[in-house]
Amino acid sequence: MTTIRCSRLPLLMACNASALSPLPRSNEDSDAATQGRLCHEIIEAYAVTGVEPDYEAFDSETSRLVRNGVEMISQIPHDTTWVAEMDVSDRISEDCRLTGHIDLAAMTKTGIVVADIKTGRKHDGDYRPQVRGYALCAQDPALSADCWILYLSDKSAENWQETPETLESFRADIVKHLEAPMDYVPGPHCDAHYCSLRQVPARVSGGVAGVHRRAPDDRAEALPVSVDKITRGR
Repeated sequence: MTTIRCSRLPLLMACNASALSPLPRSNEDSDAATQGRLCHEIIEAYAVTGVEPDYEAFDSETSRLVRNGVEMISQIPHDTTWVAEMDVSDRISEDCRLTGHIDLAAMTKTGIVVADIKTGRKHDGDYRPQVRGYALCAQDPALSADCWILYLSDKSAENWQETPETLESFRADIVKHLEAPMDYVPGPHCDAHYCSLRQVPARVSGGVAGVHRRAPDDRAEALPVSVDKITRGR
């Protein structure tokens, strides 16, 4: 069975061959990665506990990003306590399981609230498929999902509603991309994602024209995942 993470869905929709290739080792010790983890931890802690962070304890940029996140998260309607880093999983077809972990999730009278935190700006990329994947995994099929993406750098947000019908349509769309021929399709997404065809970050490798087809047996192996909060099979 193939396992794909929700964080790979934006790339899957644009270039399925690259999205299903093995992930490169990320630079988790970079300054940007360290700052991103810290911002997530502080904002999530505030959401769960309601305790205002000590902004003076951080450098000016981290403090600014955290303050933006705290102000935005406090304005999202919800009826239950926030849950941070919620692991979710859903078997979306006979051959594929979708997995991920939601930065912040809470319940309302009509469904679930899903909030994803990005340290960048609103127009840095299209992350809606990622958050729609979280909603698909976590949601009761009969209820709606209130989806949010919070961009800390420019203090902006995207908010939209998902219904059982739109999520079922999205599930079918994921399966269609998974079953399509494995093609590398260069485009605007190349600037934001690792390119397995070139084996280097796309933004520094230069353009590649045309469509490059992967061999049928070149599909990535399923990635091991740990799911301990929500697991649902259909």
